[in-house]
Amino acid sequence: ARVCSDEDYWADLNYLKSKVEAGADVIISQLFYDVDLFLQWVKDCRKVGIYCPIIPGIMPLTKYKSFIKMTTMCKTRVPQAIFAKATELQDKAEELRKYGIDLGVKTCKKLLDNDVPGLHFYTLNLELATYGIMKGLGLKKESKVDAAHDKKRKVPTDVGRSSETAKAHRG
Repeated sequence: ARVCSDEDYWADLNYLKSKVEAGADVIISQLFYDVDLFLQWVKDCRKVGIYCPIIPGIMPLTKYKSFIKMTTMCKTRVPQAIFAKATELQDKAEELRKYGIDLGVKTCKKLLDNDVPGLHFYTLNLELATYGIMKGLGLKKESKVDAAHDKKRKVPTDVGRSSETAKAHRG
């Protein structure tokens, strides 16, 4: 199995290589939920001569409808166990959010254990799950600035809230 679902996987890799040869110096992947497929894709990129950093794109699973919409639109392969669990929890927002954070932590740990050069989070303006993942990885600690920012926005300080209230900053 391959990361993308296109008919000609190797042609796609060679097209990506042409972008790197034209001057791209870093690649940020599309979202994915199968770490082993991502890691195989990176190996295949190396086989065709792509040696720039490849940063995995992570979209925390926070809301079932968004998960279905994005994975359908992006033609993302979702492991059956993840799809089944998300479907089971689709009407249990808090449990789904906690599952998504736990899944994100496990995904990121495995990626970091495999020496990825960084992590890119697709937050869709819903940063709290990403904060939860970062905390689970030991990369995010609470600070006075965070507390003041949340208080100013009138946001509950626990990452466990079930609805995200962030708005894009315009300034």
